[in-house]
Amino acid sequence: MRTLCACLVLGTALCAADAAGVKKFYFLYTVNNAGYVDVCGCKNKKVKQGSLARRSTLVKGLQAEGKPFLLLDGGSCLFDLDGRMPKEAERAQMLAKAFVIVESYNRMGYKALALGTSDLLLGLDELKKLGAAASFPILCANFFGPDGALVFPPWIIAEAGGARIGIVGLVMGTMGLHYLDKVAPGCAVGDPIEAGKKAVAELKGKVDLIVALSHCRKEENEALGREAPEIGIIFDPNVNYGSHSLFMADPSDYADRFEKALVIRADGEGMRVARVDVEIEAPLAEVRTSPELNRLESSLAADPLPADLSTVLGRGGYNRAVVTRLSIEPHFLDDPAITLLVDTWKKQDPGRIDPQALAALKAAPVVYAGYQACARCHEPQYEFWRKTRHATAFASLKENDDHLRYDCIACHTVGFGIAFLDVKDAEKFANVQCESCHGTNPEHVKNPDGAPKWDRVSEMTCLTCHNEHQTRIPFNFPAKLPAVTCPKSR
Repeated sequence: MRTLCACLVLGTALCAADAAGVKKFYFLYTVNNAGYVDVCGCKNKKVKQGSLARRSTLVKGLQAEGKPFLLLDGGSCLFDLDGRMPKEAERAQMLAKAFVIVESYNRMGYKALALGTSDLLLGLDELKKLGAAASFPILCANFFGPDGALVFPPWIIAEAGGARIGIVGLVMGTMGLHYLDKVAPGCAVGDPIEAGKKAVAELKGKVDLIVALSHCRKEENEALGREAPEIGIIFDPNVNYGSHSLFMADPSDYADRFEKALVIRADGEGMRVARVDVEIEAPLAEVRTSPELNRLESSLAADPLPADLSTVLGRGGYNRAVVTRLSIEPHFLDDPAITLLVDTWKKQDPGRIDPQALAALKAAPVVYAGYQACARCHEPQYEFWRKTRHATAFASLKENDDHLRYDCIACHTVGFGIAFLDVKDAEKFANVQCESCHGTNPEHVKNPDGAPKWDRVSEMTCLTCHNEHQTRIPFNFPAKLPAVTCPKSR
């Protein structure tokens, strides 16, 4: 009888998603961007992940779904992580790029940035200027100025999906004193665990969930999970022995557990984003992933009852989380607005770039003509295209009921992220069309003879979608190209 009753109570907790009053939203988490605006720096890879422009397209596509989310960065965002103090001649260029990152984050809608050690590289005064240009706060509950006061807000309360979320910023307490004296003379770093406990005390009773954007070493975050059990999620920068680990080969490394706290990590250099879908049933209840809850449910037949189950019965349930790793692949097209910011930084004198000038930059809209416009003048090419698998690419998604998946439709439509954002509009832009391979050139439609020439289709054009990282299928460019090469115009 005891086990049956336990099943009924736990079943209520596990099915909370179907109950009224459950608050649903998700986090998107990035960390250790390391000053990257372009793709990751993996020299031996043909297909490279990342870039701010692609990340923005991913975020805009998710926004179009209409589900509430919070975009957070765990720190060490603005500058390289190599620890080398910059030369005077490098500072203007580095600062200008950091302003580009901040403005890109503004446009993506970031809610908070934790203070990371490398964010101080150009000095505290420059970081304050960058913070003033940000539409989001830099958070840190344990970084003190020469006057003994906190330099940055220790926490904020954000709202999403009807839930109130307390977000606490922390930086590693073991920051080198020599480095600190160079970048922020007279400042001090306090104990992150004590600062975290103080923030929790201030937030309790005000929020449904407390999360720590904790740019701390692993052992510090382990202690935080142990000594501040009210923290539901620790966003961890994957720092061991003071060194940042930027890449994780196994997706399961994205989710961990320190005592009662769910721990979330993400790859560095902007390669991938962690997505954490959260369902809140009880304020400040422990957050468990779906696999953890499934294992718990399967153990109900055990006698005596597992300790985990006793905890559930004593406090009314768990809050649920689903953790997903989102890779920023080439099929996420470059957001023209972010591309303009990056190109401006690359081409202009760094001294001429200021926050107001960047914020004022507006990219011209990119116009997709569609295959119908091409077919009017290029009938042989159109008839050839109609017989290729490119022309029916969207149908293959519908067969598997994947036609509303934002991570699939980019390679089965034209212009996702620019021509359209809402996956429900995908059918209007169905299939791999002319502009999927050749790019956009709207002036050609208006003036075929006077417009700029089209770019040649290169191997990298095809690898945008036909790459082994995504498809797990080898791609031989010279062998495959003839199957989709249109006849030449006369």
